[in-house]
Amino acid sequence: MPLLVLAYPAISQKDHDWVQSVRAEYDELYCQIVAPHFSIVFPVFDIDQEIFISHIRQQLQGFQAFPFVLRCASLDKDAFNEYTHVYLVPDEGYSNIVKLHDRLYKGPLASDLRLDIPYIPHIGVA
Repeated sequence: MPLLVLAYPAISQKDHDWVQSVRAEYDELYCQIVAPHFSIVFPVFDIDQEIFISHIRQQLQGFQAFPFVLRCASLDKDAFNEYTHVYLVPDEGYSNIVKLHDRLYKGPLASDLRLDIPYIPHIGVA
């Protein structure tokens, strides 16, 4: 079973509904099960679940919540298929998300860090 880390940001109901409506209309991969989120650790397959959870908890100790602001949309060609995605990318909070991502990809996840694909913190909308 793949393991991953998603961060579900605290956003207003109005913003949540807007993101979901755009996703429903324009994203062929849209699934109502997964709310608007930032992907922090992408699916990994070669690690024991208990080790994964323990590592993530340890790395999150002392990590504080931070504000973010989304003012920018960006297009990105998917590295794995023919899709092009529309992302909401944070103007504020961007570096905090990158630092969290980098922090979690240490230790047992170090070999899963993809350096050939840039990490762009985002909430996907289409």
